[in-house]
Amino acid sequence: MSNFSNQNNIELELRAEVSLAEFESLLARLRQETQPLSEVKRLSVMFHGEMNGIPVDIRVRIKDDKRAEVVIKKGALHSANRTEVAQEIAPEQFLGMVRVFSAFGLQTKVTERENFNFSLPNDIVFTLTKTNDIIYAELEKMSNPENVESNKIELLKIIDQYGLRLIDREEDFYDLCKRLDEYDWFFQGTADHHEQLEKLLSQYC
Repeated sequence: MSNFSNQNNIELELRAEVSLAEFESLLARLRQETQPLSEVKRLSVMFHGEMNGIPVDIRVRIKDDKRAEVVIKKGALHSANRTEVAQEIAPEQFLGMVRVFSAFGLQTKVTERENFNFSLPNDIVFTLTKTNDIIYAELEKMSNPENVESNKIELLKIIDQYGLRLIDREEDFYDLCKRLDEYDWFFQGTADHHEQLEKLLSQYC
């Protein structure tokens, strides 16, 4: 019988904001010192709310390489250690999945991000995410309850190594989200919004 406590289904993720002035030098350093994975644009429809008293974050998303997936995360949005389940879907299923999850009546918004992904030793992924003039870094390592604390120490060392400013306060995280909202739009499920989303999607398929 498998031991579920040892399964790496905890998305351990630390975040840091990066200024526009720092972006190019940090990007150049990562390209030189780490293994580049991908540089992609990603369209996401994000559903936020609660189910049975547990915060949920459901994302239907697609990259400009036509890879699409549904991701379900459980835990507070600002938390660094949410549980995560992901399932790849076909690009043509994207709009159908949006319609399905829209039925839950959760707050829904549409986002577009430019992601620069890098592989670090020990299965760590370093992502720089850019939305116009807002840039932030995410360091992620899939973990389990037994190693999540030691992995967090490892990620904190990388944060220090690159001189990044950790977003460790809830109010700072939501301030970042509020600024990002200026470039995102809230999806109401109307015919006009479905048409708008379909036009965006055509740039990714």
